[in-house]
Amino acid sequence: MSNLTISKFGGSSVKNAEAMRRCSQILSKRPESRVVIISATYNTTNELEEMAGLSLKQIGDAKNHLDKLFDRHLDLAKSLNCSNDSLSMINELKLEASELIVKMNSEGHYSPEVMDQVYSLGERLSSTIFSSFLSNELKSKVIYFDIRKVLHTDSSFTRAIPNIEKIKLSTLEHLVPLIEDNNIIVTQGFVGCSLDGKTTTLGREGSDYSATLLGEALNATQVNIWTDVPGIATADPKKMISAKFVKEMNFEEASVLAKNGAKVLFPDTLEPIKRSNSTVFVGSSLNPELGGTLINSKVEPSRMVGMASEFNRVTISGTDMSTHKEKILEFIESYNPNILASNHNELTLEFSDQQVEVAFRLLHGFLFEE
Repeated sequence: MSNLTISKFGGSSVKNAEAMRRCSQILSKRPESRVVIISATYNTTNELEEMAGLSLKQIGDAKNHLDKLFDRHLDLAKSLNCSNDSLSMINELKLEASELIVKMNSEGHYSPEVMDQVYSLGERLSSTIFSSFLSNELKSKVIYFDIRKVLHTDSSFTRAIPNIEKIKLSTLEHLVPLIEDNNIIVTQGFVGCSLDGKTTTLGREGSDYSATLLGEALNATQVNIWTDVPGIATADPKKMISAKFVKEMNFEEASVLAKNGAKVLFPDTLEPIKRSNSTVFVGSSLNPELGGTLINSKVEPSRMVGMASEFNRVTISGTDMSTHKEKILEFIESYNPNILASNHNELTLEFSDQQVEVAFRLLHGFLFEE
């Protein structure tokens, strides 16, 4: 669909009432955003996992945990003046969660299939609240939409594989008419449905992937991924204050960075957009005025590299690291790390636990000094 934009808001972008208000302001300035995809509120997926674990040990503890989780969401809905219908939907979701607790407790375990039902509650909660809130804020009609009607997958529970052609057909049938009637659609990320009607998920952090799958199916002009940082950086800006944000990059560069540790993008996110030749924008819902990173096929390769650290390892990745070869070799000679992997687009170095954070900062300075 021409001039259609998809907007996806991550968990940190919808974590509380203030955050949801910022999302509404972003959408009010971007009327081309007709489809809005919402992640679970911050830390909710982890809380649902904890609830599942408690259900196997002590059903009373699990239900107390459930009460706290749903009370938080009810308080959020009330603070945003959500409708009575949305409050009823939240209570229905709580009943579903309670039944799942009983099921897991009686069976003494939880299968990947059951966990996908548990996981889906987070996105269904947040999208229920946000769709009701957005109805009060925008002039256009806002429709809550169950993504399971269109995002078809196989039955690989907790890491389901999308059925691209069936997604396109169902989107044409169920979503396109709603969009053409000038509605705004609010739906869930991360969640899908198997061909036999069972709830699935795309894997942790899979909401970005949901957004680009719908972007491909709807032939959207752009997919906006709103998060807590203004774009893709040379390193995690929460770990590296001197990290540099990149204004533009091509799909290949972004894919390499995502697969080698750039946590702002889910590794599979870019595949649907590459197939449809659309554009992805990554920006901050906290500070949208700062701009962000634009990813498309028209950007010339910059030979940029990015860095990520995890445990006692540092990974440097890029489409062509030859530009930085001399600096990298100089660093290796000076600090003598173990080389765990080395190829044309990835180098993984291992340090002692005491060295790794210092090494990460020093190596970033080596590569990106002015």
